[in-house]
Amino acid sequence: MKSFVEMKVFVLCLVLGIVISSCKKNIEPEMAQVHEKKENYDSNPTKETAAGYIAAVTLYSAQNPQTSETKKLLKKARIVAEEQKQSVVSAGLLNELIKQFPSDSDANGNISELITSMEEIGKKSASQALKFFYTQKYPNDEKSETYLASMGQMPANSADFLQAKGELIFENVDAMGLNRNAAFEYVDATEAYVMVNPTTEDAPANLFKAAEIAKTVGTFKKALSLYDWVVNTYPESKQAPMALFLKAFVLEDNMKNIEAARSVYEQFLASYPDHSFADDAEFSLNNLGKTNEEIQAELEKLQQQNQANNNDE
Repeated sequence: MKSFVEMKVFVLCLVLGIVISSCKKNIEPEMAQVHEKKENYDSNPTKETAAGYIAAVTLYSAQNPQTSETKKLLKKARIVAEEQKQSVVSAGLLNELIKQFPSDSDANGNISELITSMEEIGKKSASQALKFFYTQKYPNDEKSETYLASMGQMPANSADFLQAKGELIFENVDAMGLNRNAAFEYVDATEAYVMVNPTTEDAPANLFKAAEIAKTVGTFKKALSLYDWVVNTYPESKQAPMALFLKAFVLEDNMKNIEAARSVYEQFLASYPDHSFADDAEFSLNNLGKTNEEIQAELEKLQQQNQANNNDE
């Protein structure tokens, strides 16, 4: 027969087991997916299981931005990427850490590490932009001396740097009227500027402009990430409502992801019910998935009904 102490321990363990089981049942689906994928990787550490885990973390990060749990998961995912020697993936996760947590105590070190990563994976333009903005913000930092020595002749300040990159977009243009390579470099430079200077007044405006350039050249995922950056990090900026609306539009019109667009339009109306684009969001929400011909037919029918009502009066 079990002693009284043994029985107490048994009952306590039973209660804890019920509590833990209950917690697991209530855990949000995204986190449950993260745990499942991490267990898969731990039991069988391959590039495939690593990719599954990192994808789950990325999804969780997108749906739960700027939380302490997200920070932990992004850091753990980077370790997995490094273990599998996936340099590009590791750089992308570090990029996301810097964007989401600009006030992190490791921010400067993360930027320096990203500079190295960008060089290693061949993103020379992005690396150079990060170096330049780093030297502008931290002129007395010992790393700045090294960066300056490697860059050669550069513009006088950050504003001139971005302006010069922007002007190149309209030189040697293609059929679309843009220089695509220059456009990509401008977007990279803008991201670098805001990473190093996240609290500047012009940060959301610069990100919004870069998102529009990304959308124009057809890099829609990049545009979405920039819109999210504005909405999540600068929710009080005047660009935030338009960034959210245009995110929904890109999802609907360019990426044909109707359900995702529906969710974002609903988010826009809930967040900005009095915005000048609220009617447009309502119209878009009511006509999601319809062809232009179907929408035109409904508008003509509505116009005829209104005209008939006016004649009756």
